[in-house]
Amino acid sequence: MSASLKFGFLSTVLAFCLYTAGLKNLDNGKASILASVEPVAATLIGVILYKETLSAGEIFGILIWNLDVKRNSYFIIGMPFATRR
Repeated sequence: MSASLKFGFLSTVLAFCLYTAGLKNLDNGKASILASVEPVAATLIGVILYKETLSAGEIFGILIWNLDVKRNSYFIIGMPFATRR
């Protein structure tokens, strides 16, 4: 097997299998939040390490995602926005 195929296998298939195996040990709500963090983390790593640029739409998408995760985490933890009377 060539070196590029080995690298491709290790960086994609093995990483994906380990990632999904790790998600199996989490609650459904926490696993969904963690799974939604992955694309944003990959984007930030690309910007920081590889000096990629983001368009205004991509930045807006990250901000919307961040607000949504925060909103959903309040309900998963059990702390809704409004206090109940």
